[in-house]
Amino acid sequence: MQRCQPKYQPGATEVCSNGVDDNCNGQVDENCCSIPTGLTTTNITSTSAQLNWNTVASATKYKVRYKRDSTGAAWTTVTITAPTTTKTITGLLTNSKYKWKVRSVCGSEKSAFSSVVKFMTLLRLGEESIQQTSLTVYPNPVITSSTISFSLAENSNIRMELFDLAGQKITTVLDENLEEGDHFVQLNRELLSAGIYFLKTKINDETSLIKIVIQ
Repeated sequence: MQRCQPKYQPGATEVCSNGVDDNCNGQVDENCCSIPTGLTTTNITSTSAQLNWNTVASATKYKVRYKRDSTGAAWTTVTITAPTTTKTITGLLTNSKYKWKVRSVCGSEKSAFSSVVKFMTLLRLGEESIQQTSLTVYPNPVITSSTISFSLAENSNIRMELFDLAGQKITTVLDENLEEGDHFVQLNRELLSAGIYFLKTKINDETSLIKIVIQ
Protein backbone atom coordinates (compact mmCIF):
# COMPACT_ATOMS: atom_id res chain seq x y z
CA MET A 1 0.00 0.00 0.00
CA GLN A 2 1.29 3.43 -0.94
CA ARG A 3 2.33 5.66 1.98
CA CYS A 4 3.12 9.36 2.53
CA GLN A 5 5.01 10.95 -0.36
CA PRO A 6 6.82 14.31 -0.57
CA LYS A 7 3.96 16.02 -2.43
CA TYR A 8 1.57 15.16 0.44
CA GLN A 9 1.81 17.56 3.40
CA PRO A 10 0.75 17.43 7.06
CA GLY A 11 -2.70 18.97 7.48
CA ALA A 12 -3.77 18.15 3.93
CA THR A 13 -7.30 16.79 3.37
CA GLU A 14 -7.42 13.01 3.34
CA VAL A 15 -8.67 11.68 0.01
CA CYS A 16 -10.77 8.60 0.65
CA SER A 17 -10.14 5.27 -1.05
CA ASN A 18 -6.90 6.29 -2.79
CA GLY A 19 -4.68 4.15 -0.58
CA VAL A 20 -2.43 7.13 0.25
CA ASP A 21 -1.58 8.84 3.55
CA ASP A 22 -2.45 12.31 2.15
CA ASN A 23 -1.87 14.23 5.40
CA CYS A 24 1.26 12.29 6.41
CA ASN A 25 -0.05 11.27 9.86
CA GLY A 26 0.74 7.59 9.48
CA GLN A 27 -2.86 6.57 8.69
CA VAL A 28 -4.35 5.82 5.31
CA ASP A 29 -7.92 6.92 4.49
CA GLU A 30 -8.76 7.70 8.13
CA ASN A 31 -12.13 9.26 8.95
CA CYS A 32 -13.45 8.19 5.58
CA CYS A 33 -16.88 6.84 4.83
CA SER A 34 -15.85 3.19 4.78
CA ILE A 35 -17.82 0.20 3.57
CA PRO A 36 -19.33 -1.61 6.60
CA THR A 37 -17.74 -4.94 7.50
CA GLY A 38 -18.62 -7.87 9.73
CA LEU A 39 -22.02 -8.57 8.15
CA THR A 40 -23.95 -11.37 9.89
CA THR A 41 -27.56 -12.57 9.87
CA THR A 42 -29.01 -13.77 13.19
CA ASN A 43 -32.37 -14.59 14.81
CA ILE A 44 -33.68 -16.05 11.56
CA THR A 45 -37.32 -17.20 11.72
CA SER A 46 -39.82 -18.24 9.07
CA THR A 47 -40.76 -14.59 8.36
CA SER A 48 -37.99 -12.38 9.80
CA ALA A 49 -34.24 -11.98 10.30
CA GLN A 50 -31.85 -9.66 12.11
CA LEU A 51 -29.15 -8.00 9.98
CA ASN A 52 -25.94 -6.90 11.74
CA TRP A 53 -22.75 -5.09 10.75
CA ASN A 54 -19.77 -3.32 12.36
CA THR A 55 -19.72 0.37 13.23
CA VAL A 56 -18.17 2.86 10.81
CA ALA A 57 -16.88 5.70 13.02
CA SER A 58 -17.75 8.56 10.66
CA ALA A 59 -21.18 7.23 9.61
CA THR A 60 -24.30 9.25 10.39
CA LYS A 61 -26.59 6.57 8.98
CA TYR A 62 -26.63 3.37 6.97
CA LYS A 63 -28.57 2.22 3.93
CA VAL A 64 -29.60 -1.44 3.98
CA ARG A 65 -30.95 -3.21 0.91
CA TYR A 66 -32.46 -6.69 0.88
CA LYS A 67 -34.51 -8.87 -1.48
CA ARG A 68 -35.42 -12.44 -2.31
CA ASP A 69 -32.57 -14.27 -3.97
CA SER A 70 -34.51 -14.87 -7.17
CA THR A 71 -34.51 -13.47 -10.70
CA GLY A 72 -36.54 -10.29 -11.04
CA ALA A 73 -36.94 -9.65 -7.31
CA ALA A 74 -36.79 -5.95 -6.37
CA TRP A 75 -34.56 -4.46 -3.67
CA THR A 76 -36.14 -3.01 -0.54
CA THR A 77 -34.11 -0.13 0.97
CA VAL A 78 -34.28 0.96 4.61
CA THR A 79 -32.35 3.74 6.39
CA ILE A 80 -30.80 3.15 9.82
CA THR A 81 -29.61 6.09 11.93
CA ALA A 82 -26.13 5.67 13.48
CA PRO A 83 -24.89 4.47 15.91
CA THR A 84 -27.40 1.60 15.43
CA THR A 85 -25.81 -1.20 13.42
CA THR A 86 -28.64 -3.72 13.28
CA LYS A 87 -31.99 -4.04 11.54
CA THR A 88 -34.73 -6.66 11.94
CA ILE A 89 -36.62 -7.19 8.69
CA THR A 90 -40.07 -8.77 8.75
CA GLY A 91 -42.76 -9.92 6.36
CA LEU A 92 -40.44 -12.41 4.65
CA LEU A 93 -41.63 -15.52 2.86
CA THR A 94 -41.20 -18.81 4.69
CA ASN A 95 -38.54 -21.29 3.55
CA SER A 96 -37.09 -18.76 1.07
CA LYS A 97 -33.62 -17.48 0.16
CA TYR A 98 -32.79 -13.79 0.69
CA LYS A 99 -29.74 -11.58 0.28
CA TRP A 100 -28.76 -8.19 1.68
CA LYS A 101 -26.04 -5.53 1.65
CA VAL A 102 -25.30 -2.24 3.44
CA ARG A 103 -23.49 1.05 2.81
CA SER A 104 -22.35 3.89 5.10
CA VAL A 105 -23.59 7.46 4.77
CA CYS A 106 -21.33 10.11 6.32
CA GLY A 107 -23.03 13.45 5.89
CA SER A 108 -22.77 14.23 2.17
CA GLU A 109 -20.42 11.29 1.56
CA LYS A 110 -21.40 7.66 1.12
CA SER A 111 -19.51 4.42 0.68
CA ALA A 112 -20.04 1.74 -1.89
CA PHE A 113 -22.29 -1.15 -0.89
CA SER A 114 -20.77 -4.10 0.92
CA SER A 115 -20.58 -7.55 -0.60
CA VAL A 116 -23.89 -9.43 -0.57
CA VAL A 117 -24.72 -11.75 2.34
CA LYS A 118 -27.29 -14.54 1.86
CA PHE A 119 -29.60 -16.38 4.26
CA MET A 120 -32.68 -18.59 4.16
CA THR A 121 -35.83 -18.25 6.24
CA LEU A 122 -37.06 -21.25 8.18
CA LEU A 123 -39.87 -23.58 7.27
CA ARG A 124 -42.98 -22.82 9.31
CA LEU A 125 -44.21 -26.28 10.17
CA GLY A 126 -47.95 -26.67 10.18
CA GLU A 127 -48.61 -24.05 7.49
CA GLU A 128 -48.03 -26.30 4.52
CA SER A 129 -50.86 -27.26 2.19
CA ILE A 130 -51.40 -30.62 3.87
CA GLN A 131 -52.99 -33.44 1.92
CA GLN A 132 -53.90 -36.94 2.98
CA THR A 133 -51.29 -39.46 1.94
CA SER A 134 -50.78 -43.19 2.10
CA LEU A 135 -47.18 -42.62 3.17
CA THR A 136 -46.14 -44.46 6.35
CA VAL A 137 -42.96 -44.74 8.42
CA TYR A 138 -42.31 -47.98 10.31
CA PRO A 139 -41.05 -48.42 12.93
CA ASN A 140 -41.64 -44.97 14.40
CA PRO A 141 -39.93 -44.15 16.82
CA VAL A 142 -36.77 -45.00 14.90
CA ILE A 143 -34.06 -46.90 16.78
CA THR A 144 -31.63 -47.90 14.03
CA SER A 145 -33.60 -47.52 10.79
CA SER A 146 -37.12 -47.31 9.42
CA THR A 147 -38.84 -47.93 6.11
CA ILE A 148 -40.81 -45.17 4.43
CA SER A 149 -43.49 -46.77 2.26
CA PHE A 150 -45.92 -45.14 -0.13
CA SER A 151 -47.96 -45.89 -3.24
CA LEU A 152 -48.24 -43.78 -6.38
CA ALA A 153 -51.32 -43.89 -8.59
CA GLU A 154 -49.35 -42.45 -11.51
CA ASN A 155 -45.84 -41.49 -12.52
CA SER A 156 -44.90 -38.63 -10.17
CA ASN A 157 -42.15 -36.31 -9.04
CA ILE A 158 -41.49 -36.88 -5.35
CA ARG A 159 -39.27 -34.96 -2.94
CA MET A 160 -38.71 -35.93 0.70
CA GLU A 161 -36.90 -33.64 3.15
CA LEU A 162 -36.25 -34.05 6.86
CA PHE A 163 -36.58 -31.00 9.17
CA ASP A 164 -35.91 -30.49 12.87
CA LEU A 165 -38.31 -28.80 15.30
CA ALA A 166 -36.88 -25.36 14.48
CA GLY A 167 -37.74 -25.83 10.82
CA GLN A 168 -34.13 -26.23 9.71
CA LYS A 169 -33.68 -28.72 6.87
CA ILE A 170 -31.45 -31.61 7.95
CA THR A 171 -31.25 -33.64 4.76
CA THR A 172 -32.97 -34.51 1.50
CA VAL A 173 -34.11 -38.13 1.75
CA LEU A 174 -35.38 -38.51 -1.81
CA ASP A 175 -35.73 -36.35 -4.93
CA GLU A 176 -36.72 -38.39 -7.97
CA ASN A 177 -39.30 -39.04 -10.66
CA LEU A 178 -40.90 -42.40 -9.86
CA GLU A 179 -43.26 -44.71 -11.70
CA GLU A 180 -46.70 -45.65 -10.40
CA GLY A 181 -46.85 -48.46 -7.87
CA ASP A 182 -45.51 -49.26 -4.40
CA HIS A 183 -42.21 -47.76 -3.23
CA PHE A 184 -39.99 -48.20 -0.18
CA VAL A 185 -37.24 -45.86 1.06
CA GLN A 186 -34.82 -46.67 3.88
CA LEU A 187 -34.31 -44.03 6.59
CA ASN A 188 -31.17 -44.59 8.68
CA ARG A 189 -30.54 -42.69 11.91
CA GLU A 190 -26.72 -42.86 11.76
CA LEU A 191 -26.22 -39.09 11.43
CA LEU A 192 -29.34 -38.04 13.37
CA SER A 193 -29.41 -37.07 17.04
CA ALA A 194 -32.24 -38.28 19.26
CA GLY A 195 -35.27 -36.00 19.03
CA ILE A 196 -38.37 -35.10 17.02
CA TYR A 197 -38.23 -34.46 13.28
CA PHE A 198 -40.71 -33.83 10.47
CA LEU A 199 -40.63 -35.58 7.13
CA LYS A 200 -41.95 -33.20 4.47
CA THR A 201 -43.04 -35.06 1.36
CA LYS A 202 -44.11 -33.33 -1.84
CA ILE A 203 -45.71 -35.50 -4.51
CA ASN A 204 -46.36 -33.34 -7.57
CA ASP A 205 -48.31 -30.42 -6.02
CA GLU A 206 -49.42 -32.16 -2.83
CA THR A 207 -47.48 -31.81 0.42
CA SER A 208 -47.64 -33.82 3.64
CA LEU A 209 -45.84 -33.70 6.99
CA ILE A 210 -45.21 -36.72 9.19
CA LYS A 211 -43.66 -36.53 12.65
CA ILE A 212 -40.75 -38.89 13.19
CA VAL A 213 -39.20 -39.65 16.59
CA ILE A 214 -35.54 -40.67 16.68
CA GLN A 215 -34.51 -42.59 19.81
